[in-house]
Amino acid sequence: MKKIFYFLFSNLHLKIIAVLLALFIWFLAVLFRTHKVMITVPIEFVNLADDYIIAMKNTESLRLSLEGRGSDFLPLVLTKPKYKLNLTNARWGFNTYKLDFDNLPIKAPITVKSIMPEYVEMRIDYLDNKIVPLVVPYRRDGQKGLYITKLSYDDTVRLYGPESQLRYINEVTSESLLIASYSGGQLVRKLKVKVPDEKAFWSIPDSILVSATLEKEETKTIVVRPIQTIPMSRKRVILNPDSAQLTVRGPASAVKEMESSAIQIQIDISNLERGQYELPAEIILPKGIFLVRCEPQLFKVEIK
Repeated sequence: MKKIFYFLFSNLHLKIIAVLLALFIWFLAVLFRTHKVMITVPIEFVNLADDYIIAMKNTESLRLSLEGRGSDFLPLVLTKPKYKLNLTNARWGFNTYKLDFDNLPIKAPITVKSIMPEYVEMRIDYLDNKIVPLVVPYRRDGQKGLYITKLSYDDTVRLYGPESQLRYINEVTSESLLIASYSGGQLVRKLKVKVPDEKAFWSIPDSILVSATLEKEETKTIVVRPIQTIPMSRKRVILNPDSAQLTVRGPASAVKEMESSAIQIQIDISNLERGQYELPAEIILPKGIFLVRCEPQLFKVEIK
């Protein structure tokens, strides 16, 4: 073991110099050796008329096959070149542009071997805008028994985009409002507006401030009478029992104020002849209130 440590660490400074010298020689070899490389160059679309917009294009970047010495490629790493495609002569409809070697941001001594694709195809449309409704989706996560009882926000945005597509868009949504925990009665979040396609559409504003009123969940047991039969029948119908005990859940304020008159219980007896049956009931609750349990689950129905 001592011999190994002696071999590794004796004359350490000379060994470090030798390693650095080897790396320097390797670096010089890389710089002056000829290389063939593939790079991706983004396309910058310039000089498009203000009343036009690019509705569709087949590519946003080029793949270039290049050849040159290592030192020749250093400026490309520093400048991050772009291909500028001049759209001064673009017109409504489909346009095709052949990519020109002379307009490439790659100059001698680097040699351009190939361009992929060779053509850029795009559809030009008129730029239009309109005011559309904004919907804020929301969901709970992590803590059950929590409700949003009120959302406050500017419920419209001005949407910009291609005329031919914009006419079919009737609303947009924002990011989802995530409710992770209960930290008081109010929650305020800034949410991004989600446009149909970020490459062709944008909105003003691009984000909105949303204020949400939160309430914890409560449950309540309530007796509901009478129970209706549908459709109304001239036959004599006897229900046993003629009432139901419901356990419901929902936002605390709504559950506390809810009366039995706000609930409908219906039993469907359509297409039934005289006789005795055990049938479930359809329970219609106010919006935002949910059924936990109904007792009984089946009702004895006698049709005479």
